[in-house]
Formats: sequence, C-alpha cells, structure tokens
Amino acid sequence: MYFLNDIERKTLLGRILPSARKVGVSEELRGWNWSDSPLKPLYPDERIPNFLVGSQYCPTARDVFVSKVRGVRGEENNHVRTGSLLHKAVQNVVLSYVDEVGEQSFEAWWEKEGSRTFRSSNNGQEAQANQGWVKSFVETIWSQTSSECKGALMARRSSQPYASEHDVHASALPFLVEHKVDGRLLGLSGLLSVDCYDYLHGIIFDLKYLRPRSTAEPWRRLYCAGYAIALESVYEIPMDLGCVVYISQINGQPTVSRDLFFIGDDLRGWWLEERDKKLEIVAQKKDPGIPNRCYDTCLYTKYCLGEQK
Repeated sequence: MYFLNDIERKTLLGRILPSARKVGVSEELRGWNWSDSPLKPLYPDERIPNFLVGSQYCPTARDVFVSKVRGVRGEENNHVRTGSLLHKAVQNVVLSYVDEVGEQSFEAWWEKEGSRTFRSSNNGQEAQANQGWVKSFVETIWSQTSSECKGALMARRSSQPYASEHDVHASALPFLVEHKVDGRLLGLSGLLSVDCYDYLHGIIFDLKYLRPRSTAEPWRRLYCAGYAIALESVYEIPMDLGCVVYISQINGQPTVSRDLFFIGDDLRGWWLEERDKKLEIVAQKKDPGIPNRCYDTCLYTKYCLGEQK
C-alpha cells in the first residue's frame, strides 16, 4: 500500500519534487507558524478532529454540528466497517514486519478483529450478509501488503549484505504507521493518527476505501494537508508530499491506486478555510442546516432525516 510503483516514482522525481522545489510553500502557511495568522485558530478553546476538517461528505457540514455540538454518535454501515477493517489489516501487517515479528495468520487476526466487528454491529442482518465478501476482500489486501513488505526486505538484504537487521527493516520499511501527533496548536484533536508517514521520502499517506465505480475526488487531499501542517507544528520540519491510497474493486477484484501530490499553498489555504468554518460551527453552536441531498453512506443520515419528520 505504501510502496510507490515505477511510474509513481518517476512522477515524483521528475515532476512533483522539481515543481515543489521551484514553487515552495509560503512561510506563513508552515505549521511551525501556528501562533500567527492565518494558522492561529480563531477559537483557541475548541478542538475538532482532522477527519472532520477534511470531510466533504455533507454539503453543509452538518455532520460537524451533529457530532461535535449535539454529541450524536453516527450509525455504522458496511462501507465504514469495511474501511475500518482495511485500515486495521494494513496496519497489522506492516507493523508485524516493521517490528520484526514476521508473517502473521490472517485467520487468527480475522477471528479477533473481523468477526468481532460483525458480531458487535448494531445492524446484525445487514452486517452478516456482507461478512463473507468483506473477509475475502480484506484477506486479499492483507496478502498483497505482506508480499510487498517481504519483497522490500529481500531487496534491501540483497543490495546491502553487511547491513544489520535493524538497518534493513528501518530502511526497507521506513514507515511510522498510525503515528500519533498532537494537533491542538492548530485547533485540532490532541490525538491525531496519521495512517502512515514515510520518513525517508517525506510522504504522508492516507488510506481510503472507495466503493466500486466511485471516483477519487480532490478534496480527499485535505486530510494529508491537515496532517502535514500538524506535523510541522510539532516537529518544525517541512512536510511537502502527500499520497492518498485508494482501495477499491473492479469486477470483484481488489484494486489499489495512489494519488501523489505536493502540499502547496492552494491546498493549505483550502484546508484552513475548512478548519475555520467548522471550528465556527462548533464554537457558536451554529446549525448549518440539512442539505438537499445526503451522501448515501453518511453516518448521520437517519438522525438528520428523523428531525425532518
């Protein structure tokens, strides 16, 4: 999931990085300038998670109002359940190799995480009806991730035969997975979790599950932008590259594609607009209203539509 293919590597080295070095990022938009405008939060006592800042599922951002002001817990659906299990599976596999534990049993993991997730679902019939294909789907991604990690370790060992095992793992798998970072300086949660940060290549990865026939949309880059600015505010080093990893399926077969990009001024400015708008909703308890059309997998659709009856 977090290894670039040949085309992506060429695109990064031949187009994205040269362009990023030429254009650069305005100093005022670097996370380490969190105490000055425009990064300084207008409502310093409020906190929202980065996924709500980046989310564009609800056209009016009422999901922010419902969850953070009214404290409503969203209703889990199969899309969210599948995405969550994919995240956990990729995390488990990559960490097992990073930590030098080695290959793990998918069946043992599924019994612990997958089956439990379906058993605890509030929507039992819907969940059970989907359990079979979700398990098969996640198992394929599990196997692919495991093969990628093993291949990277073998390639590193063969090219550097005198490297220590620690050096082999740290350089073949340069990943901080589910990296925790404090976003409070920017009005974000203090418990942000970055899907993966590649510390040798400076790339922030965000993993997304797309339903079949869904399209990758530019706004999904906002998540990486938020994490980049938050990491800059804490570590005070530039974070210029983002990559959204899309896991989907075509004709029943799992597919993986990557959107690799420069986290420049335009994207940072867009993220700031979203952060300020959504912090205002929370701080002023301002109901933005129910949109004319709801996203069909929104966690709050039943709650919002229930209010209209």
